[in-house]
Amino acid sequence: MAKYQKYVFVNESLSNPDDKTASKFIAYQTWNTGEIWFAEVVDDGNAFFHYKQGHKDEGHKDSIINYITADGTPWQATIEDYVFFHSPNGDKSNGHSDTVIAYITANGAPFKGSFAEWYDA
Repeated sequence: MAKYQKYVFVNESLSNPDDKTASKFIAYQTWNTGEIWFAEVVDDGNAFFHYKQGHKDEGHKDSIINYITADGTPWQATIEDYVFFHSPNGDKSNGHSDTVIAYITANGAPFKGSFAEWYDA
């Protein structure tokens, strides 16, 4: 059974922790082009569906995303069972696993996203 039945990202501003949203995706800046991409988690927390801003119909499933962290460093993440494996510049020998992703969002602000279960009232 999957860890989450209805996952959401809780996206929290790193500069203003009271600024939080719940969403099915993160909007992150890529390190290879600087473009804004969106990533949703699919396959019970084992893959990403990501797409360029405004082009969901052209999106694709992938095992990695390339993103810029809050301090401007390029990182790569894979995901397995809702756990990220992050590595700077894709260098897996310097990577680590956790359940939080810190990224630069569409408006250039530093955010972090963590998983939560969505419950209908």
